[in-house]
Amino acid sequence: LKNKDVLIFGLEYNNHIFQNNSSTDIPLSETLHESKLLAGIKHIWNDKWNTLAFYVPKLTGDYNPVASKGFQHGGLILNSYSKNENLDLKFGAYINAEEFGTMVVPLLGWNWKINDNWRFKGMIPVSLEVTYSRSKSNYGFLFIGKNASFFKQNDLGVSTYVDMADNNAWGYAEFNIAKNWLIHFRAGHSIIRKFRYFPESDKMNLKIGPVNVGDDRVKQDPWMQDGFSFETRLIFRLPTD
Repeated sequence: LKNKDVLIFGLEYNNHIFQNNSSTDIPLSETLHESKLLAGIKHIWNDKWNTLAFYVPKLTGDYNPVASKGFQHGGLILNSYSKNENLDLKFGAYINAEEFGTMVVPLLGWNWKINDNWRFKGMIPVSLEVTYSRSKSNYGFLFIGKNASFFKQNDLGVSTYVDMADNNAWGYAEFNIAKNWLIHFRAGHSIIRKFRYFPESDKMNLKIGPVNVGDDRVKQDPWMQDGFSFETRLIFRLPTD
């Protein structure tokens, strides 16, 4: 915009497909969908301060069929302060009406360019990243934590939901293969991963970050265990000049 504010819109779709080859009571397969709309504004207060505000509604579930009960309202507000050319500080919160109840995630972040090679950035409790950069390659450590829920309804009309807590730590390397193109490799392991089913009516009072308030739900055995993960990505970065 003319006053340097920025309007931001986006769409996101995730499809999670799980296969179970064991002889347990866990379903042999499970497919969960997540569709998001992102609409927000970044307001520039001055050279030091800006605020990012987002409305993030989403529709989750197995989409068999698509059900309005899987619709969730959410939002994000994040303030940024530029202390100097090498350090940005951030604080704010994300709130969402999950299937298990209202979730509030206080956010505290930073982006610190230590020197020409090292960068340390994070958004606690969601992500943490340390990067070592060279002219045509980057190496680092990355942690990403995600908590979400998915509405489900079986053929008999019985409603349940999946409570997903998926935290992963990776080491990674990426290399420039052409102008603005990179190939990215990462390998790591999950940390306290839990995928659990609950009846639709079984909720908690409030979730603040990783802390459950008033959680009297009958604990279920996780059907997705901790394990190793490997990823390869092809990345195109839009030029900024």
